[in-house]
Amino acid sequence: MKKMIIILSLVAIIIQACSGEASEDPKTKLADLKKQKEAIEKEIATLESKLDIVEVDKKVPVQVMKLNRQEFTKFVNMQSVVYSDKNSNLSTKLSGVITNINVEPGDFVQAGQVLLELDNSIQKRRLAEAKNKFEFIETVFKRQESIWNKKVGSEIDYLKAKNDYETMQKSIALIEEEIDLLKLKAPFAGTVDMVLPKIGEALSPGMGAVVMSSTANLEVRAEFPENYYSKIKKGNNVKVYFPDLDNDTLDLKISSISETIDTKNRTMTAIIKIPNKVKDVKPNMTCVTKFATYKTDSAIVIPINLVQKENDKTFVYVAVKGSDGKTKSEKRFVTVGNDYNDKVEVVSGLKADELLITYGANDVAENTIIEVSQVVENSNY
Repeated sequence: MKKMIIILSLVAIIIQACSGEASEDPKTKLADLKKQKEAIEKEIATLESKLDIVEVDKKVPVQVMKLNRQEFTKFVNMQSVVYSDKNSNLSTKLSGVITNINVEPGDFVQAGQVLLELDNSIQKRRLAEAKNKFEFIETVFKRQESIWNKKVGSEIDYLKAKNDYETMQKSIALIEEEIDLLKLKAPFAGTVDMVLPKIGEALSPGMGAVVMSSTANLEVRAEFPENYYSKIKKGNNVKVYFPDLDNDTLDLKISSISETIDTKNRTMTAIIKIPNKVKDVKPNMTCVTKFATYKTDSAIVIPINLVQKENDKTFVYVAVKGSDGKTKSEKRFVTVGNDYNDKVEVVSGLKADELLITYGANDVAENTIIEVSQVVENSNY
């Protein structure tokens, strides 16, 4: 009321000044009025500070979140790599000169398909000679066997012919096996990634010739610090996310965990099998594995940025109805537990269905009169 009286007085003075000095120069009159206005405003401010005059019922606009109990899980994220036991640099078992290369990079091959061949001309000549010799030995053996069956011939002659026959059979089989070993075959069905040598070049056992890979039976190998050993177990659920793919996050299980700890980096290895139905995943691709280290089925969970500190205590603001029927802010001291990403579990201090101030929380104090403009559910925040 006093503020209003002062303002009306100011207006009256201005009107009086205007009517009493109609003949003055407009610029001079305007300068005088401004000086009077400044003087009156200073006087108003002085009186307000002395009388502690404040504007009443000024409401601070806020938004609130209706709390409810929900599941809360804390994860630890690990950078991991996709591994394949069918990612091989193939080599021949015998030495020789390459005569044929039957595949190109990018080709899909079946298990047992011939990828390249080494020169087998010498082995084929040996095989032809052995077969010619075998025909004669076989003829002798059959005659000796016929005589022996009639109880006529010598047993020694029969046994010698039989031994020669069986020995030559084995010799032919060995030459044929050697010829087969001069062929490099695919050990599994997969894709040819690289063909390293060229026709005419010599190969020896141990020299890489063809690089093959397969996307079947892939697995993720994730290394985690040993302090998580009690929380990460075989059979636990794990989330696998591939940043470079459009695939959804995979919900899988830990297939196995190493029994030893790497002495260099103090980590253990968890293996997660990837279903064959998952597309586009490649060996050596990086991914993110999320291991659950804490989980509760019922908790009050709020955005961590709403938790404020006062000395060594933490608090939030909630919207409550005052005894005068007005909606006000209330400082509520809380105990927080585990946090993950931008959420934190409230162990004590808040209950379901209470209204937590979100937008405007930094503009209120204890018992500030507020105006709630929006209410959102906890799960939708």
